[in-house]
Amino acid sequence: MQNNSNIRNFIRESDNQIDQYSKLLMHMDNNNFKDEYGHTVVNNNVIYYNITKKFGTGSASFNEKNYFTVADSNNDFNLGNDDFTIDFWVCPTSFNGTNSLFAERKNTATFSGMCIYINSNGELEINATSNGTSWDIAQLSVLASNIQLNSWNHIAVCRQGDYIYGFVNGIKGSNRIPIHSAIFSDKSNVSIGEEGNGVTSLNGYLDEYRISKGIARWTNDFIPPSYPYDTATSISLDKTSLDVNVGETNTLNALIVPNDITNKAVIWVSSDPSIATVDKDGKVTAIKKGTATITATTQDGSNLSASCTVNVKDSTTISLNKSTDSINIGGIDNLVATVDSSDVGVTWTSSDNSIVTVDKDGKITGVKAGQATITATTADGKTVACVVTVNSSDKAVLSITMTNGQTKQYNVNMDIVNNFISWYKAKMAGGSEDPYFQFDVTESSNPDIISTEYVVFNQICTFRVDDYKNK
Repeated sequence: MQNNSNIRNFIRESDNQIDQYSKLLMHMDNNNFKDEYGHTVVNNNVIYYNITKKFGTGSASFNEKNYFTVADSNNDFNLGNDDFTIDFWVCPTSFNGTNSLFAERKNTATFSGMCIYINSNGELEINATSNGTSWDIAQLSVLASNIQLNSWNHIAVCRQGDYIYGFVNGIKGSNRIPIHSAIFSDKSNVSIGEEGNGVTSLNGYLDEYRISKGIARWTNDFIPPSYPYDTATSISLDKTSLDVNVGETNTLNALIVPNDITNKAVIWVSSDPSIATVDKDGKVTAIKKGTATITATTQDGSNLSASCTVNVKDSTTISLNKSTDSINIGGIDNLVATVDSSDVGVTWTSSDNSIVTVDKDGKITGVKAGQATITATTADGKTVACVVTVNSSDKAVLSITMTNGQTKQYNVNMDIVNNFISWYKAKMAGGSEDPYFQFDVTESSNPDIISTEYVVFNQICTFRVDDYKNK
């Protein structure tokens, strides 16, 4: 289940989104006062203020002596006959005089295309001209009222077709301005906080300022946006918990929705860097045993966050009593695994059970000649291996029939068999070797007694060798 801090419960409707109609967007979240759509913003002494804010980390502070000028190099703010929406959040600190919120004009012009103000009664009013010489569309015409002093108010001015509407905190004003012509444009820049003539300056704060052209985003009452535009609606991590050993690393990934927002940056923070650290890319490094929480927080003004609990364990080590081993077919041996943590289990596996098998306790059994690897694996993934060679059987039965009809049988290794055959061949060829071949025999009644038997060459009639069957 996601924390309440990492998701916003809303539908991203067309009147709240950033789209092809958006021409200017200023979050006011740092003293760069950047337009997200690339227009050049000239700051004429506006102050970044991180105490009074609607969203994000701060707002723009105006004190009757400062304003923004936004260059309109692409003719984006020439409203003409287009529908439009200008909306923002304002916190006025005074209703003295006329507080300018939006204006199109050159410094020397008497009439601009349109101006938006808060008047001394806390009302939203506009001036608008179609000719650049008089306010023939609207002159100090009130669109809406009830703007609150020292509080954040959402303001929207929209044109749809032949009317201009005003909204304060989502409430449509009782007046609408009829408009049957294009709003005049002399390709002026946009002024925010002052008309550009040194008068009608704003006292207060602005946040989340947007201009949209080609759309009236609201024509009836609405709920003002409760989040910044072009920001995340949710953030989640690909892991909510993570187990790592001391010294290991693992990278967390943040998923931000929607994926088309401009600023996808997040800040990663560890609750205890002495246990686990995290870098700017979400790479977690385990430092010592313990638990820490890694949190990713959006930096687009939405201030959403998601966390992962990191459990750091002491690194497990494992070793075997041998790294190589050799057994015969049917032979057995015991491999012993040593683990530094008694509560960590070990699993045994063979790379080829047709050559050598291993049981749950590390006992290996030779099956057929060849080579296989026995691996011991801890529960947390640490491994150690032993290469086991299985040899063909080294035992044979040498049966020698004597001239008197007696048959002697000796269970010997192949080296002795080969030595006997070499001796016998040499004697058959008239060699000068000893006239007998000796065998060491263990007394069956007393294994501690080894006797020596001598087989005389000229008393041998025949012999044969029977190997033990290889599997």
